[in-house]
Amino acid sequence: MNAANEMLQLKPVESGNEPFSLLAANEVLLSCSFTAGTCGMFNRPDSRADWSREYLTIGGRYGYAMVVRGNAANNHFARLQTPNLSTNDARIGCMRFRYFISGRTPASLSVIKQGFVTQYVFANAHKTEDHWEAAEFDVEFLGDKVMFYFEADTRVQDYGDSVVAFTELTISTGSCQNKRYLG
Repeated sequence: MNAANEMLQLKPVESGNEPFSLLAANEVLLSCSFTAGTCGMFNRPDSRADWSREYLTIGGRYGYAMVVRGNAANNHFARLQTPNLSTNDARIGCMRFRYFISGRTPASLSVIKQGFVTQYVFANAHKTEDHWEAAEFDVEFLGDKVMFYFEADTRVQDYGDSVVAFTELTISTGSCQNKRYLG
């Protein structure tokens, strides 16, 4: 199996959720499980809190993910940016990832697309508590380059901490098959 085929394989989580499926004709623009690093993603300089790459054993899954903890974020937004991605003239793309939100304090995860137009493409403030959720949705590409940033908002209060995490990110050209938007 070559490296390109390996990037197309997504592992299901242990919670019984079915795995994602990819169309063979789609071109993968970015695929990252965060096992070997952040795949060129970086904390935005305008953020006052940071995402960190951590090995987690929560929600029936074990492995690397990008994480924001409420106590560390100290009531600030954390924004993790993808590299600029060439869309190769594709008009539509598909974003897939798994996410986890827990804690006794408010927390949310959003994905913002920045390109010709800046817009929120995903937002969720519902806690997943004991399992990872899957998100899969179409994204319109306008122009030849696009980038995304993942934004976590957590709150620190006297009665607990919160955790926002995501992993198994894939951004590809073409429409999604499942179009699951859980949030």
